[in-house]
Amino acid sequence: MLTSLFEIESKLGKQRTSWRAMNCFISFYLYDKNKRNFALREATALVKLWKSKKYKVSLFEPSSFSGAIGGCQALPSSFLAYGVDANSDSIIDIKSLADNLGFIANYLAKHLGKGKVTQRAIERAIYAYNPGHAYVTYVLTLKSEIKKEKITLEFVNLVNDSLLSIPKLVTRPYLVTRE
Repeated sequence: MLTSLFEIESKLGKQRTSWRAMNCFISFYLYDKNKRNFALREATALVKLWKSKKYKVSLFEPSSFSGAIGGCQALPSSFLAYGVDANSDSIIDIKSLADNLGFIANYLAKHLGKGKVTQRAIERAIYAYNPGHAYVTYVLTLKSEIKKEKITLEFVNLVNDSLLSIPKLVTRPYLVTRE
């Protein structure tokens, strides 16, 4: 599932945009009164990330048109809440593959909750990540295609190696398999 989300959000981290996170939030604040609270919340979170020694994030980080940053396409407030140092280098880096995958795994784990992991719980966690029924279907369809060996073994191994560096998260059903 992690690989599916990472592929959809950023073409496995390769997709680049010309938008800049802080510029997006400033524009929303100035020109869209319905998004002022959102813009202020996310700009504040971005500044907290930027000022913190724990995170490696620029104020003018490349972003989606809505200000989502990194290969995981997380809003700054989400990255602040769910970001993890998955590669144990003492920095939560928005450009690190391991930290992006760690963010996604941590976000999903928190939204799956405790107890038995059901298909419905997985769908709810994906929906929390990006609220849209078509998005949930797309993620699950791509996950199915990955299982049918439509993605390279090299990337699958890279994802799994990154996940194994997050011991508390690998108890969840996130490891990519090639069944």
